[in-house]
Formats: sequence, C-alpha cells, structure tokens
Amino acid sequence: DAKLDYYEVQGAVYATAVEAATGRPVVECRFVFCRQSGAIERTVGDLEAAKRRVTDRLQRA
Repeated sequence: DAKLDYYEVQGAVYATAVEAATGRPVVECRFVFCRQSGAIERTVGDLEAAKRRVTDRLQRA
C-alpha cells in the first residue's frame, strides 16, 4: 500500500485529464502491480479528494 500512496497523485492527474478530454466522470482509478508471485490490484481510496487536490494545485500554478 505504500506504493499506492506514491502513485495516488499520478492517478488523480490521469483521472482529471480523462474527465477534461471526455466530459465524463472518472469514478475509479486502479493500479495493477505485477510481481513474479502474481498481480496485486489497488484502488485509490478517495479519488474525488485526490482529484480536488490536483485541480487546486493546477489553479494555483
């Protein structure tokens, strides 16, 4: 789950970009971490809050 914390902002940026490009809401962001022992899937817990943080940062830039 530490990896998910690292990638959460990236997922929120992608989700925000997809919403802007398509006009449709992104309701889930899922990462798949591939390992020799098998894939592990993790979902961004509060995607809406993460997208708001991205939008806030972009507006301040």
